[in-house]
Amino acid sequence: MRARNTIAAILFGCSGLLLSAQQAGQNPLPSFRSGTELVTVDVGVVDKQGQPLRDLKPSDFTVTVGGQPRRVITAEFIDVAALQPGAPGRDQIVPLSTNEGGGVGRLFVFIVDQSTLDPGGLRDVARAASGFLDRLTFADRSAMMVLPVGPTIEFTWSHDRVREALQRVPGTPRTLSTWDSGSLSEARDIANRGTFALRAVAERECGLSGGSISASSAGAAAGPVGAPTGGATGPGPAGGGGGTGAPAGGAGGAGGAPTGGGTATGAGGSGGGGATGGAGVGSIFGRDSCSRDLQMQAESTWRVAQMTSQASLMSLRQVLSKLARVRGDKTVILISGGWPLDEREENSILSSVATEAAAARATLYTLFVPTSSFSADRRMMSTSPARDQYLHSGPLDTLAQMTGGAYFRAEVNADAAFSRLGRELTGYYRVGVEKDPTDLDGKARHLKVRVARSGATARARELFDLRAYEDRDWAARLGSALDAPIPATGLGLRVTSYLAADPDDRSRVKLVIAGEASRMQPGEATVQVVLRDLDGKKVLSAEPPVPETHGDGMSFSTNFPVMPGSYIVRIAIMDSAGRVGSVEHRVEARAVPLGAFSATGPLLIGVPDAPETAPRVLLDSVQQGERLALEVDLQGETAKLAGAAVVFDIAASADGPALIQANASLTPDLKGGSMLAQAVTDVRVLPPGTYVVRATVKSGGDPVGDLRRTLAVTSAVPIARADGSAAETVVGRTAPAAASIRTVGAVRPFRFDQVLAPKILNAFLDRVAARPDSAAPGIHDLLERARAGSLGDLIVPQSVAADAPVAAFVRGLSLLSQKQLDPAAEAFRSAIRVSADFYPAMVYLGACYAAGGHDKEAAAAWRTALIKEGETVAVHQLLADALLRQGQRDLAFEAVSGALARWPQDEDLKRQFAVAALVAGKYAEGLQAVDELIAAHADDEPSLSLALLTLYEAFESDRPVGSIEQDRARMVRLADAYRARGGPSLALVDAWVAAAAPK
Repeated sequence: MRARNTIAAILFGCSGLLLSAQQAGQNPLPSFRSGTELVTVDVGVVDKQGQPLRDLKPSDFTVTVGGQPRRVITAEFIDVAALQPGAPGRDQIVPLSTNEGGGVGRLFVFIVDQSTLDPGGLRDVARAASGFLDRLTFADRSAMMVLPVGPTIEFTWSHDRVREALQRVPGTPRTLSTWDSGSLSEARDIANRGTFALRAVAERECGLSGGSISASSAGAAAGPVGAPTGGATGPGPAGGGGGTGAPAGGAGGAGGAPTGGGTATGAGGSGGGGATGGAGVGSIFGRDSCSRDLQMQAESTWRVAQMTSQASLMSLRQVLSKLARVRGDKTVILISGGWPLDEREENSILSSVATEAAAARATLYTLFVPTSSFSADRRMMSTSPARDQYLHSGPLDTLAQMTGGAYFRAEVNADAAFSRLGRELTGYYRVGVEKDPTDLDGKARHLKVRVARSGATARARELFDLRAYEDRDWAARLGSALDAPIPATGLGLRVTSYLAADPDDRSRVKLVIAGEASRMQPGEATVQVVLRDLDGKKVLSAEPPVPETHGDGMSFSTNFPVMPGSYIVRIAIMDSAGRVGSVEHRVEARAVPLGAFSATGPLLIGVPDAPETAPRVLLDSVQQGERLALEVDLQGETAKLAGAAVVFDIAASADGPALIQANASLTPDLKGGSMLAQAVTDVRVLPPGTYVVRATVKSGGDPVGDLRRTLAVTSAVPIARADGSAAETVVGRTAPAAASIRTVGAVRPFRFDQVLAPKILNAFLDRVAARPDSAAPGIHDLLERARAGSLGDLIVPQSVAADAPVAAFVRGLSLLSQKQLDPAAEAFRSAIRVSADFYPAMVYLGACYAAGGHDKEAAAAWRTALIKEGETVAVHQLLADALLRQGQRDLAFEAVSGALARWPQDEDLKRQFAVAALVAGKYAEGLQAVDELIAAHADDEPSLSLALLTLYEAFESDRPVGSIEQDRARMVRLADAYRARGGPSLALVDAWVAAAAPK
């Protein structure tokens, strides 16, 4: 009942969160030389195959910011793949969620540049991206944005939504172009007044002679059409008409500049009229209609390409501006057909985009999807496909390098690109460099990271920008910690969850959240909790009051009822310095079907020995100095619940043998239809390590299923040898509630055969028969019938027992054999009242006390009985056991030592002596006694298990009984003896031996 009250108080008696200050020192920040502050830079370092290098040291990195070297202090490799938590399955233990390290998840943004992709061009990319998305975890977030106008999928843990949206992006149908006479690179060159490009196309398309082309080309070199002054000269074509004139007219044969500055040679015709915007030379750019058509088509084509690129870049910058409002580093996968840009403007345009990417903390990985070089609406294929592809892909490559990402091509099969991308993103380095006072001035500086390793490629953003999220107001920080896709990491947080029955509404379950915060500033703290469903819809939110923290850590727990379903819990904490941390945890809030029942749990509660320390819902570990309370809720039909049973055990693995086992006490709900199973056990006999707690549910004696949970046992102070106060079970042996931890499995509980076995009973009957009053009529017959073993059939009237002490004694024996303890005790007291020297009655009165759990009274009775029954070894043994069960170790050792001195050959006394010596701290004497028992083949399981526990504790506390080598050899020898006996705690013995083995 005490355990039930403890757990119920934790679960349902609290309003809001339960918090308790922890000692400083949990999850400490790295410490460096005094005065050194760090700024971290994320750097990907891969080999030629795209595999992250994992063995680099700070000395392998060279970092410059704004051209100035920075001292590299740390270089921590973040193994993203190893840190990603998996989704919980049916048999998987509920996971721990944390915002520490790479395990907090990543942000992936797919940006599809739709206007640059052919219809169907994204199909293969979307298929390959599906495999990439399959490898993301719940901790990751993915989003998709289509340029220029959507649709948009906001950051989500439902990666299927992004996958489906990618598959639905159709691309943009090709706009019918008037330019089908050459390549896009030729159109660009012609639009930029590239004479040779126009000459080549004109030769191909207009059939101009080589001489005409040559002369025209020379004229074309005179200057661009409409040049304000045409100071260059150029030959005019022989016999040709006049060139395009200046407004005032030009000289024959050569199109004059506005002032007639251009001259020409050759037999030209009369000068042409002054056409506005004329070239001022007799060039092919204005000579005939075919050339003029080519020129206009090229200029139009290049202008459209430029407009498309500019529109895509403008949309991309808008997306980056939006991403800048989302905290955390983002990996952007840009899928595009490319951006043809003017060479004179390309660098400045892309630098501006890279600056905005740095502000958004976005690393761009660009995936180039080439458009088809031939289609039904074109007369001919591109004459320079390689140049055309570079014209499209070059800016993508440059932008990826500027932002610290990588460039990939997806010409035939995009699987290779996503496979390489997936490898590169499996790990990165968090490089800590010395902070400079200018880092927070809001100015971006050029960042360069180099790695001293042959064949390695370092990827880092080219711009170093430390504009601070910390500068926002505190309310915005906490709100962002709750709503941002990736949790905040200013404070360390770890959380887990449990399920329990809701006593107020069986259609709901209680969701219990337990967690720990670290790196906190002492003072007032704020906690907020938000629960959402898997579609992101908010189900509930709360801001429970919390006490001030006094150390740098805090443990907390809270609970609230929910309907069965799948949920995401986000918890955010802000300390008194305004630092925030948040974490997300996925919960499957459903009871588990087990046969005819449904069950929730097991709920694990740490119960400290110190009464002033409150119990707490365990996160993932319990200290050796604590007791462990366990709870499972069962629901089902009332009639079937009546035949239910629950057994708790702790094992080294999910399917391993039980190391500790406890039968649960079952408390039915007053309303019917549910049952609460609880137990308390001690974990001090377990070596530090990770274990599995199992709750096996039985119906009618047969197992119907189990619930499991992992739990770590951590070292505490040296294992206590003081008295405990809770019942615990090492498999096969039970210790009473008041037993010391050392007595677990070793001290015998009282058994009726200790006083009613024929050998012991007949010895007492013989002494009673020697009494003078045994000769009374009918008394001798009663004694003989008792000696014959028919105690249960003896009927001694109360009227007879009232006046005859022997008759009262026999009546007491009869009642004791029927386990009627109180009437039996009264009968023995009656015998003692009539005859004060009736010491056999005192022995059996003590048995009544011991059978009822009153060892203190039993010991007092047996100590009195020794006045006359000191020659009976059984009384000495009964007294020693009672003292051990009380925890009176020294008195027990004294009692059994005296008895052994009188009966040195009694093997049962030797075994009792070994146990009493070990429990009393007489380790050398106790272990020597166990060795002698083994040599005489008189050892038993309790003495062996206690001896092994003693040696294990000696190793744990670093206080060997002999030398370490002697203790270890003895432990191996005792373990071999234990295995030979096949004791029920063999798995625990093996754990002790393994813990003491040389490391």
